[in-house]
Amino acid sequence: MVYGCGSMGTRIASLASESGFETILAGRPSPKLATAAKRLHLNWRASSLESPDGLDSLLEGVQIVINTAGPFVRTAAELIRACLRNGCHYLDLSNEPGTFLGAWSLDADAQHAGIVLVPGAGFGTAVTQALAVRVLEGIHGPDTLTIVRTSATGAKSLGTAMTTREILAQPGAGITDGQWRLQSNKIVSFDLPAGRRTGVPVGLGDAFATARATGIPHVRTYATTTMNPMLARLALPIVRQIIRTGMPGRLLAPRAGSYAGQSGPDDIQVWIQAANPQGDTATGYIHGDSGGELATRIAMLAALQLRGPTTPGVITAGELVGSEAVLDLPGLRVTNL
Repeated sequence: MVYGCGSMGTRIASLASESGFETILAGRPSPKLATAAKRLHLNWRASSLESPDGLDSLLEGVQIVINTAGPFVRTAAELIRACLRNGCHYLDLSNEPGTFLGAWSLDADAQHAGIVLVPGAGFGTAVTQALAVRVLEGIHGPDTLTIVRTSATGAKSLGTAMTTREILAQPGAGITDGQWRLQSNKIVSFDLPAGRRTGVPVGLGDAFATARATGIPHVRTYATTTMNPMLARLALPIVRQIIRTGMPGRLLAPRAGSYAGQSGPDDIQVWIQAANPQGDTATGYIHGDSGGELATRIAMLAALQLRGPTTPGVITAGELVGSEAVLDLPGLRVTNL
């Protein structure tokens, strides 16, 4: 079952059907859902997330749920609880840290229910984790990872824009001494393959998932902006306050160089640097031709893995699919710098 009938939901539902899954399109009750299902020649079911009974009925006979409805901080918890009650594996496309923290708090419940929970089974965390594994091969004794994300030009879906706003509204956060903690809002400049860019500290699921998969104790994540450092320093607290107080989304729509927290239909670049206490570094860079297309394929690879024998609990998408399988996807270009 694919929950969400936006652009990503319909892409994934279409590919799932082509891949041999008996596919159901689901979402909140709306004419859009029925129209999308009819166009894709799929059965559909509807339920609000606020109705446990409705969700239980929704998941009858379902083995795998792929949640594409962002912002995931508003949709994941109820769907995960429903999957725990009904014995369904759960995947989503989130890059919101709250989704990861919430999922990992339910690891024992997932094991007891015999299901697998996979937050972040889209472009962001899977590709970042795979690149991190590759970069870490080039350095001895690393203890720090710096992750810099750039989203290039391209229109964002409503769900992507809303997810972006949720992430940008929160203070920067990352992994320090193995724990998720707030980090300094210090603006940093990076020399990236595309040139010198301003980096804004953000809290992303990338940091949590990569730390879990690699064991690196310090992981920081940044989003690039086209603003110069001084302007970004002045604008950041104002923008975050405006978002938190409900500025209409169209006035804060992501622009070129801004971060999209959910994989969207645009190019995305990830730059990672690993460092050890001695000051040695290793760096890698990856560019995706189409974040939306790659997110669709990664979600499907993860779903296919769940068709076979699995170990119940919470796992990252990169661990489930495998780093090499992710990096071998068409449309990705990896450079060790």
